[in-house]
Amino acid sequence: MLINLLIKRIRLFDDKMVIIYNTPKTLNLDKSQGFSFYDNNVNYQIYMQNMKQPRMIDFHLIMKI
Repeated sequence: MLINLLIKRIRLFDDKMVIIYNTPKTLNLDKSQGFSFYDNNVNYQIYMQNMKQPRMIDFHLIMKI
């Protein structure tokens, strides 16, 4: 329930994830989403079928308000 109050939307792509948080700020006339407070590449560990060792991928994480 707390997560639903804080997070507005999560967009998941093959190589990146965009997390958009709820804010009392209304949208501008151009429908902009506020500002990005975190935008960085992170190493993310994934487990693939039929592989014993996990694989590290470079994943782009963006957090916006």
